[in-house]
Amino acid sequence: MSLPLGTSLIGISQGMLALVGMAAGTAYLDAKLHISKDLHQLSRARRGERNLARAGGIPCFSMCSKGQRLIHVILAVKQKRASGFFLFEAAAQRLGDLPCIWSRQAEYTWSQAYERVCQYGHYFRDLGVTPSQYVGVYMYNSPELLFIWMGLLSIGAAPALINYNLASDALLHCVRLSKAQFLMYDDTPDCVSRIESAHQQLRNIGIETIKVSDTLKARVAENSPHRASVDCFEESRLLPFALMYTRSTIFVYVGELVRYLLSAPPSPNDRRHQIRLIWGNGLSPELWTQFQDRFGVSEIGEFYASTEGVLTLVKHYRSPGFGIGAIGHHGWLLRRKFHQAYVPVHIDPETGEVWRSPETGFARRVPYDKGGEILVKLPSRSAWAGYWHAQEATEKKLLENVFEKGDLYFRTGDALRRDADGHWYFIDRLGDTYRWKGENVSTTEVSQVLGSDPEIVEANVYGVKIPNHDGRAGCAALVLKGTTPDDFDWARLAALLRSKLPPYAVPLFVRVREGGVGGMSTDNYKHNKVPLREEGVNPRTRGTNVRDGERDRVFWLPAGSSEYVPFTERDWDLLGEGRAKL
Repeated sequence: MSLPLGTSLIGISQGMLALVGMAAGTAYLDAKLHISKDLHQLSRARRGERNLARAGGIPCFSMCSKGQRLIHVILAVKQKRASGFFLFEAAAQRLGDLPCIWSRQAEYTWSQAYERVCQYGHYFRDLGVTPSQYVGVYMYNSPELLFIWMGLLSIGAAPALINYNLASDALLHCVRLSKAQFLMYDDTPDCVSRIESAHQQLRNIGIETIKVSDTLKARVAENSPHRASVDCFEESRLLPFALMYTRSTIFVYVGELVRYLLSAPPSPNDRRHQIRLIWGNGLSPELWTQFQDRFGVSEIGEFYASTEGVLTLVKHYRSPGFGIGAIGHHGWLLRRKFHQAYVPVHIDPETGEVWRSPETGFARRVPYDKGGEILVKLPSRSAWAGYWHAQEATEKKLLENVFEKGDLYFRTGDALRRDADGHWYFIDRLGDTYRWKGENVSTTEVSQVLGSDPEIVEANVYGVKIPNHDGRAGCAALVLKGTTPDDFDWARLAALLRSKLPPYAVPLFVRVREGGVGGMSTDNYKHNKVPLREEGVNPRTRGTNVRDGERDRVFWLPAGSSEYVPFTERDWDLLGEGRAKL
């Protein structure tokens, strides 16, 4: 027997209300737990595996189980097709005449870029480069750099990318470490000068230098155009007219670039572009809204990663006010998935090292919202390749027996925290490096150069916070020998550092200590950077963290100066007002 019509309508209405309620509840839970966002991240990771497998000729990857997918990825590696070149080749075949690379000099379609890559492949093969061999590349960002990179990959070789700021001993060390026989270098005057200054030393260690000149480019263009991430390039000299002609919708940044753009006076050209997303890292939270309001960029993508690291975090920012300054985000699913994999640990405030219990020898986990150095769990030593021909440096990045006997963790060297909503925030860089001008600075390298001065008996290098600047500026605490700060030759020291170090690694501040070894070192004679780093160079707080520090003298290297000069309270105030340049 059927129900009266009214009863049926009531039942249907109640069912619809229940469905609406369920939908609203599901939407609320998703907004709270970010499950759909986590699923999207996991899907992107699987897509990366699928693309790699397809490069190895596996067409049915999406129908495979997790174990089978892993096998197919391994097969791609064994078939020697797990290379970025094959992904590039597939994209070139698919995209053809669409724009691939844009620069102030020229624009290349995918087909043109592919032909240029193949021509470089022939050039390197004829040069005698063999599969699995490295070729040194000492070049600025340019289309030619990308062609050389992919050209090497096309014949099974690879580029050893050398920082184009390096000079002298640091340059020789990196080239020697790469085991390369050839070094391609840019034809810009500064690169040519640095390479020519080291030309004889490079020859002595068996390195053939090759300038990427117009003559070389013309010779490469005579080769066959057939084979033996889309990057949009814009030269680093940012000129207003460049923005008017580019069709780019995304650009990559480091935090210093955004601050640099904001420091320029407002211009009618500020919004004459099609950029919708900027993607990079190191953007200070106070600059996010300023940049978006002024330049009309709707999206910001911050990420955390390192070349050799095993941790990647991403935060795609669209909603104003939610998660500003975050470098990554994990919803409920990813928090559970990585709870035992990404672990913040307590750092000893005196030594800056991971704290170990005197009783058990184990480290101490700290709450995510408090933060600490992030350790990443590894299943085995083979899970991380380590540094090329640098076993000691590799061992420093690994910690064993952290929470139990036999476990193994990778040290990120960075302190991070995660709030209750799953947003990750960068706290500080730890250990023997700091970041300045978008570059990593090795305190060991700087200390070695300082140690070559006959009147410096000891040097402790670290980074300090400076108003209106991202990262940390270099500072060196020194103990002098046989001289006083007033008699020391500060011009000679500045010249020494500038001749041996990249510009970003030259310490901007020098702190002359009177305490000797005991004033700067821990009980085991290892330099203690923590009090010096935390106190910084503010003249008004000198001696608040460092024992007997009020007697120290601080000098600095202003922009355009040829020598270090005394650093005063007035200088500090000018930095705070943004009126002094570093």
